[in-house]
Amino acid sequence: MRTLKLVALISFGVLLVAACASDDSGDETTTTESPDDSGSDDSGSDDSGSDDSGGEDEAGDGGEPSDDSGTDFVELSDDPVIRALQEATKSDDYCDVIGSIEQASVQVLNPAMGAEAAEVEEAVEWMGKASGHGSEIAPAEVAADHQVVHDSFTGFAEAMEANGYDLMDPAMAPIIAERESPEVEEAEDHINDWEDANCA
Repeated sequence: MRTLKLVALISFGVLLVAACASDDSGDETTTTESPDDSGSDDSGSDDSGSDDSGGEDEAGDGGEPSDDSGTDFVELSDDPVIRALQEATKSDDYCDVIGSIEQASVQVLNPAMGAEAAEVEEAVEWMGKASGHGSEIAPAEVAADHQVVHDSFTGFAEAMEANGYDLMDPAMAPIIAERESPEVEEAEDHINDWEDANCA
């Protein structure tokens, strides 16, 4: 298993989407729905009887749990990709960290998968956390390389936030391409080589 060059993968996908979008621009149609549901106003349906504000949550006494225990306070996601990232932030195994980031890049950040903006946002958030944790536990052989890749991903995450986490936005292509510098490529190659030699 090799760690994918995340920025390169995403850049290729976005560039491909941008090319397709330009080809289809002449076929774009706009559909406007008439507001014919004006008589079906549901404003009177009040679910006030199901208010659970007084109940305790699973964190204990109903208060907001402390953030002093790493990610222990986070309720693990049912999504296996996000869950793997969450668990990676608590793992001492660097292979777990880079493996979870690789999985997320393929399953969520690949534009061909058609993930919604909310899914992309959650994945980017947890990938950043997992990558940050990786900076703390990376083996000495690739510690500097991981930091280079992490810094690049941080810049990518900021650009994604500014563009509404829309992988289909052609405006993302040049932003992503700028982040795949020779320095980042070399760092990714070093991490790939380490992974080949040390991860199952």
